[in-house]
Amino acid sequence: MSTASTTTIETTVTVVLGHLPGWFPRLVYRSTGPVPVTISADGRFLTLSMRGEQLVGAIVTPDGHAEPVVYLGGGLPVQPWTLDEGWQPVDMPRGVISEVVETDVLALSWQDGELVGCYGTVWLDRVFRPMERLELPSQQVDVPTHVRCRVLQSVDDRVPLPGCGGALRHMVVAVDDLAGLPAAEWTPADWVAISSRAWRSLNDLSHCIESVTFPLLGNAILGEVIVHDVEALNKDDLHLLPSDVRHGLEFALLTMPD
Repeated sequence: MSTASTTTIETTVTVVLGHLPGWFPRLVYRSTGPVPVTISADGRFLTLSMRGEQLVGAIVTPDGHAEPVVYLGGGLPVQPWTLDEGWQPVDMPRGVISEVVETDVLALSWQDGELVGCYGTVWLDRVFRPMERLELPSQQVDVPTHVRCRVLQSVDDRVPLPGCGGALRHMVVAVDDLAGLPAAEWTPADWVAISSRAWRSLNDLSHCIESVTFPLLGNAILGEVIVHDVEALNKDDLHLLPSDVRHGLEFALLTMPD
C-alpha cells in the first residue's frame, strides 16, 4: 500500500537502539520474518510497530546489505525484545557508517522584541556545534520541510539507559520565523524567558560569526570560524562561546586583512 508521501511494505529488518557508534550501550535485533514497515517519501526514515507503539527511525542500511537497517534512537527498552515477539539479538551489521543523530531541539525567535520558542525532536545527519548554520528539518517522516537556523547551544550526549527514552543530544537554535514549526507539530515552549538574556547575546553573536565543522566518529570537529560582521561583534559576550569556537574566532580575527 502506498500514499503520496509514504510506502508500506513487509520486509525483514534489523534495528539498532542506544548509541549508534557503540561507544556506549546499544542493542541490535533482527526480525525473525517479514514485518510491516512504512518508509518515508525520501527513503530516509522507517516506521514500525512494537508493543503497541509506533517507532520512527533513520535508515542506515550499508551498501550491499539485502534488508533495511534502521536506527531507532537512544532509548533502550526496560524489557529486551524477545524471540516470542519476533525479534532475535544479532551482531551489528558491517559497514554502518552513518553519523545520524536523534536530537531534541529548542527553536527560539524574537517577535516584536519578545522571546518565543517551541521544541521538537528531529533526525540530523550529524552533530552540530554552536554558531553553525543549517537547514533544520521541521518535518521528516511525511513531506520533508526545513527552516534555516543558527545553532546557539549543542549539549553533549547522554548515556543510553534502559527505560530512559528520548534523544541522546540536545540543541538550542535561533530561527528568523517560527511560523512553520507549530504546524509541523512542534510544541510551544512557555519557559524560554528564564535564559532570555544569554539567548539574545548568543543570537547576536550568531549573526556576526559562523562555525564550520566536519563530522568524525559521532563528533563535530571545528574547522574554522568565519567572521561576517566584525563591527557588530560584542566582545563582552564571547565568554558564552565554547573554548574551541573562541579560539577559532581569535585566529580568524588575527588573520583578517587590515
